[in-house]
Amino acid sequence: MNFRGQAGNQHHTCPKKRAKTGQHWKACLALVVVVLSPQLQFAVASWSGETHQTVRTRHMHDSAHLHLEVKQLAVQQEAQKVAVVNTIGFHNEVYAALLYSFQQAGGDAEAFVELPATNNIQEVLHWYKKPFQSHKDFLPQACSYDVVVIATFPEHHTNFLRELRDKSCEGQQLVLMVHNPDTVLTPEPGGALSPVSLMHPNDTHVLTLVPRMVVDTRANLVSMGMHVPVSSFVPVFPVSLECSPEELAAQKDTNKDPYLCDQAERHGFVLQGLFQSHRRNYHSVFEGLAANQELMNSSGFHLTLIGQGQLDLPEALQGKVSIHTRLPYKAYYRYIRQAIAVLPAFASEVYYNKKSSSSVAAAVVCSTPVFANQRLLTAYPYLSKSSVYFMEDREDDVAAMLRLLAMPQAEVQAHIGALQKAEEELFHDNERTAAGMEGSCF
Repeated sequence: MNFRGQAGNQHHTCPKKRAKTGQHWKACLALVVVVLSPQLQFAVASWSGETHQTVRTRHMHDSAHLHLEVKQLAVQQEAQKVAVVNTIGFHNEVYAALLYSFQQAGGDAEAFVELPATNNIQEVLHWYKKPFQSHKDFLPQACSYDVVVIATFPEHHTNFLRELRDKSCEGQQLVLMVHNPDTVLTPEPGGALSPVSLMHPNDTHVLTLVPRMVVDTRANLVSMGMHVPVSSFVPVFPVSLECSPEELAAQKDTNKDPYLCDQAERHGFVLQGLFQSHRRNYHSVFEGLAANQELMNSSGFHLTLIGQGQLDLPEALQGKVSIHTRLPYKAYYRYIRQAIAVLPAFASEVYYNKKSSSSVAAAVVCSTPVFANQRLLTAYPYLSKSSVYFMEDREDDVAAMLRLLAMPQAEVQAHIGALQKAEEELFHDNERTAAGMEGSCF
């Protein structure tokens, strides 16, 4: 789906916007002229005796005017209206990433979410200027949107999608985010139709949270007779973590946690996620720390645990390990950004083969490299040895932390820089996915 007036397959182009495609192709033609005219003019110059420098100067002047015209034509095109919907009280990072990418792609994006559960994520979304709206207000106005993006499917939003389908909104495109390929095979309770039956080949696009899920998701859909496009979409987006003057004053006056605001130097490590043993191997991490006095006595060591739920911290780790629960997003991301590294500490195979880890996505968002062995790099191919702290197969978390504390600062910065570059590439990939760039000159 294209938000800049792309002319294409009738089933994938919003009827409301097709009248605008003439302007789009004018802009495309202008860009083609800009790109090709140097070669054409240099050829003419060789016959006329005109110097290449003269041609180049004239071309730069013409190009400036043509690019201005292209920009003006693009602005004249009416943006498609995009609704990003999340009716549940979690996966906020997913809908934030979707909002950012569809907005960057030229869509007029709006968020319809569970307002009591945003956890103030709006504070870090400096690029999103509209107020969040309640998902309860969406369906009455659903047909005014060209594209509807659902942040979690099919384990959630099945009933919502059924109500949306009942409205038969003409020309509306649907984007569904699948978090686990196996969920598309799960029938609804009570013998109801499979959620897959709510997809339509001519208007549905499926996204997955990590590239490795694309093949399995597509295969599972095909096994149920559903042939729809499936693409990868890594949930990353820019965050603004700057401190306001009020925050700086409050921190100074009350001597609050120094990580409340950004610091000049990174310090310690972070482990985030729900405090559940089947998700993160807290027992193994705690056991390893307690057994290694060298690390525990290091002035550079501190482990911050961020999440929700109950977690019993061994007495031997008091003072070196801190726990923070239910943080607002600005504090949550600040803790991660101020760490040297993120520990994944996966306790489940699903984060390698079925699901995407929020720890990895948060590490990318905060430019804080994650500890990763070859298996993790294979599972998350947008990462590389240069953008993580690579662990050999027999190296445990404690040994990796000790090694990192001794790493030269220049080498640490190189890993951070590589991760920032990987994030920029993901921004561009997500924007292309959102915009349906194939066949478009924008």
